[in-house]
Amino acid sequence: METVEKKENETINNEARIKEAEVFSETGSKFSQIGKYSEAYNCFEKAKNIYESIGEKAKMALELRYMGFIKDTMGSSPKAIEHYTESKKIFEELNDQKEACESAYRLAASLYRENRIDDSLSEYEYASKDENQNSNVFNNLGFLLIQKGKLEEAEANFVKAEKTCKPNDENMGLIKNNIGVINCLRGNLEKAEPILEEATKDKVKKNDRTIQYILLANKEEKVEDRFFCYDDVLTVAGIIMNTATVKSLLGKHQEACEYAARALELDSGMSYLYIPAGWVYLAAGNKEKAISLFKNSLAKAKDKEKIEKMILEINPYAFQKVERNALCPCGSGKKYKKCHGK
Repeated sequence: METVEKKENETINNEARIKEAEVFSETGSKFSQIGKYSEAYNCFEKAKNIYESIGEKAKMALELRYMGFIKDTMGSSPKAIEHYTESKKIFEELNDQKEACESAYRLAASLYRENRIDDSLSEYEYASKDENQNSNVFNNLGFLLIQKGKLEEAEANFVKAEKTCKPNDENMGLIKNNIGVINCLRGNLEKAEPILEEATKDKVKKNDRTIQYILLANKEEKVEDRFFCYDDVLTVAGIIMNTATVKSLLGKHQEACEYAARALELDSGMSYLYIPAGWVYLAAGNKEKAISLFKNSLAKAKDKEKIEKMILEINPYAFQKVERNALCPCGSGKKYKKCHGK
């Protein structure tokens, strides 16, 4: 009799503790929505500790995932990785493949932010085992496969992303962009052009964690090197610039310059557009505009020496103060504006 009564008391106590944990979790979500991340994390951690103490492993794993999200948002990817890894492990022990895949997806994104590309790729591949995953899983997996030179596998995942993405989803434009990029890298420029044009018309999420490839309209570059990878960009401007690049590679220089101008107008405060735009204008024969754009990229460029070398190859006197009507330093006897200042 005492044992039965004890079990009943434990059940009542556990039910009360579950309600307490639920309140902490709901409060954490509210704090998260208004940007109070430290408070949100503390609430999720309290909920996790309660679930752990009464053996509610599935709910504990969910709270760990919420904690990982908060740490990611706060810029602490290593701690987020720790939480997501533990969450995934618990769901695996519970044979809950769907939830394990969801935790793996979150883990993959954090690993990427720590530049652990191979580990990130492995987790995205794990997450993609769930065919009902959201389109971001397949899109991001395709993105990483490009880095490994596996273009066919990348394209297959972008196609999956397109199929799983809802028509009005704000990620659709980015997915179409990536399909266009793949076709460009594989040399299918005529196929890439309409796909990219269509992508510029789609709604695109303005996400401070956006990752995409920005193509370079430079035929001298090797195909696998003819793109830049950027984080923290306004995606739609990148898509428009990719469209400009493909048009440039197809020899449609006037249209290419028009698209490049649109992209620059949309996101002029960021440096990532200036190099590809420079190649577009250079291909159109406008060296002066190209050099101006390349110089604009120097302020935030990671590889300043490469860009400076690129500028000097176009105009050896680009960094010298030469009056437009002065004689060209090259010794041709012509005015600068009629020689290297063209």
